[in-house]
Amino acid sequence: MLPTKPAGDARDLPLDGQRHRRKILSARQKKEVAMYAGIRQAKAKSGAAEKLASKIKEGAIPIISDVPGFKAYYVVYAPDDTVTAISIFDDYTSAQESNKRALAWIEAELAPFLAGPATAVAGPIIVHTIA
Repeated sequence: MLPTKPAGDARDLPLDGQRHRRKILSARQKKEVAMYAGIRQAKAKSGAAEKLASKIKEGAIPIISDVPGFKAYYVVYAPDDTVTAISIFDDYTSAQESNKRALAWIEAELAPFLAGPATAVAGPIIVHTIA
């Protein structure tokens, strides 16, 4: 019989099983793919949520999803009227390009619904999980 971990550990695996588990986890970690986000944020005028949602669906989504490496797009409307758009890409250059395209579109199409100019940042996603 192989030695096990001290009693009470929920992972009472034989030691060679623990080594095998570490190898599996290591292999999973190596398969992790880098992802990058382009994030835009602006303050909307009060009561503009429905109009913004409609315009974003019709205009921003086609523009952003056309950027190479596009993976996902989310928009969050906070109770204080802050609107945050998050786009996910395969590489940093694409995330930056999405911000460039989006800021131009926002200025041209959403200015009447915003209380000020939009800001943008791009960078690597350093933590993520999916259910």
